[in-house]
Amino acid sequence: MPPSNGAPAAGSDEKPRQRGGKPAWLGGTNGHGGSNGARRPAEERPAAQDPFAVEAPGAAREGWWKAGDSAKPGSDVSAEWQEPSSRGHSPVPPTWVVASPEAEATDETAPAPPLHPDLLVSLDPRFIQAQFHMQQGAWAEAEARLRALQADYPRSQAVIALLDELALRAAVDLQWRDRIRGRRLGVKTERLLRRLLPFCLVLLFFLSGGLFYQHFISPYRQIQAQERAIQRLKEEGMRALQQGAYVQAMNLFDRVLEQWPQDATVLKLREDAKRQLTLATYYQLAQKVLAAGNYARALALFNAIEQEMPGYRDVGEKIQEINTYLEAEHLFTQADQAFRRQEWQRAAELFEEVRSLEGSYKADVTRERMAAAYLRAGQEIVSRRPAGLAELERARSYLQKVRNAPAEEAIARDELDLLNTYLAGERALRDQELRRAISAFHAVYQERPTYLGGYLVEQLYRSYVILAEQVLADGDAAYARELYALAASLPVDDGGEAARQAEQLATLVARSTPSTSSTPFASITALDGKNLQVYVGWIAFRSNRDGGADVYIMRADGSEQQRAPLAIQEQFLAQIQADRRSSDGRKEVVAQRPEGRNDSNIFLRTINPLTGDAREVMVTNFPGDEFEPVLSPAGDRIAFVSNHTGNDEIWTIGLDGQDPQQLTQNRWEWDKHPTWSPDGSQIAFFSNRSGRRQIWVMNADGTGQRNISNNDYEDWDPVWIK
Repeated sequence: MPPSNGAPAAGSDEKPRQRGGKPAWLGGTNGHGGSNGARRPAEERPAAQDPFAVEAPGAAREGWWKAGDSAKPGSDVSAEWQEPSSRGHSPVPPTWVVASPEAEATDETAPAPPLHPDLLVSLDPRFIQAQFHMQQGAWAEAEARLRALQADYPRSQAVIALLDELALRAAVDLQWRDRIRGRRLGVKTERLLRRLLPFCLVLLFFLSGGLFYQHFISPYRQIQAQERAIQRLKEEGMRALQQGAYVQAMNLFDRVLEQWPQDATVLKLREDAKRQLTLATYYQLAQKVLAAGNYARALALFNAIEQEMPGYRDVGEKIQEINTYLEAEHLFTQADQAFRRQEWQRAAELFEEVRSLEGSYKADVTRERMAAAYLRAGQEIVSRRPAGLAELERARSYLQKVRNAPAEEAIARDELDLLNTYLAGERALRDQELRRAISAFHAVYQERPTYLGGYLVEQLYRSYVILAEQVLADGDAAYARELYALAASLPVDDGGEAARQAEQLATLVARSTPSTSSTPFASITALDGKNLQVYVGWIAFRSNRDGGADVYIMRADGSEQQRAPLAIQEQFLAQIQADRRSSDGRKEVVAQRPEGRNDSNIFLRTINPLTGDAREVMVTNFPGDEFEPVLSPAGDRIAFVSNHTGNDEIWTIGLDGQDPQQLTQNRWEWDKHPTWSPDGSQIAFFSNRSGRRQIWVMNADGTGQRNISNNDYEDWDPVWIK
């Protein structure tokens, strides 16, 4: 049989025929009209179809991702790998919409270190075939495969070296084979054969050993090297998968499957990497949708991820956060609707639920509206006739919850003062302490005659009548007549009976002088045995030392602390209001919100005594809130509370808004309710800097701050008696 490599038969004069035409280095072709069969580089070959371009069923087909969406799946996530079209891998599960090829990989992906080109060439079957053809002298076939390898691995030094060796061996063969074949030895053939026989045997031995190595040992070693390289690729892919570099892992697994397409373990790992890449793509998309404020869409994405892989990253926490936010949004909508319908109690309770559920949800609006709703809910209760004391206690709890809204908080404190004073009167009336009850009821009546829808005046009338009956039984007809007269002066339906009693007692009492006063102040002051002027320069304040909120007094140095006389208790609220006005009544300072703004500022109101018209000028214009203003006795400065430096602090300022001075400085505590001394040299206030509310005094410039309460009770709202 003739040799298969194109060499001439023994004894033939025929020149050996080069298969496939002339070699490329002699300007020939590959025998097929091409240029040595070199394949196009990999970058010129068409890319495989995107394996992720799978249409999602259900919501995806119905336009889940619509044109114009700010966060489209795969818009910012890319996949740098391609799935070979020749392999029947399972497609993406039909429930997923996977990112487009242009999308970027997740942040965790990182390119794998490239393998050496010579290692990749050694794994290519064409390299082994080229070596085999060179050994057989089939130069054209060897060159065709080496040229193809060089096109695919242009940087492989092994291919370049083998091409050089091929060119040299082919040139030598072409130059010397005819000359060697034409020479004749001058010896006999038999003798030559005997001499050549040992050499041929040795040569045959070595050739057979070389062939054995080439056909058995070398392929086996190459297979082992190939297996080691593939195992290394598999291990690198597993590490990339564990590190979250899913695209890199898929690329490495694809290279393994090119050699071992049926490796079940690698196929499973590749599918796991694809699944993890899909989950990471959806997770990143859900994060962006959530950041854009589309909570419903983000919740749907996170729920899909949780259903596909429970416990994936922090998806469970994200779902809980979104559900909490959506529930807070629903409650806020209900609260806002109740607020607009002026259903104050329901609005306040709903805003409270919003704050408890998700404190960061519209925190500023929730805080302001909740404070306003609690204030108006409390005001609504005290504006009508109460069903009982329990309803008044509920009103007090509402007013106590007005916080972090300075303007509403100041109003709520005034409402609490009235309500606490009234409740103190109710307790005194229940305990038959009629003088204390009258003092409390009359103080509220002076401030707001229609308080509790007229129920207050009825209680005051009742207290006058009961006390009149008691003092009349004790034989004091004159005082009983005065009490009946005071009861008759009240706007109640059955006041006629008190008037008749007063007239009857008038005929029985011989009086040398007329009644000293038609108001209860002088009479009650006389009962106390001291004139109100005796307490000028003292400080009146509220305290809980008796379990309530009664008025106490003490000297300016904190000595002689005692329960206030009835006259002072009656005029306590009036004195607070008087601190805001000048002695001639022509100037008044108030705290209110400027039109179009949410902060509270101090205004100076100048009243025309002839016309009664008032002109207002805004004195403060700080970024925070200012409230509780009081005018100095000289009428030239205003003391007030401001929180624009972080805490509630005492400040003073001129009437023209110039020379503002911060008198107190705290880290977290607050100082409130300033009041000027009669000579204007000192300012009293209450502070919680010692852990409880106490009365403090300082000089008008803020120096010499000292606690004059020094007790274990709560003392607040000082008023310097003038």
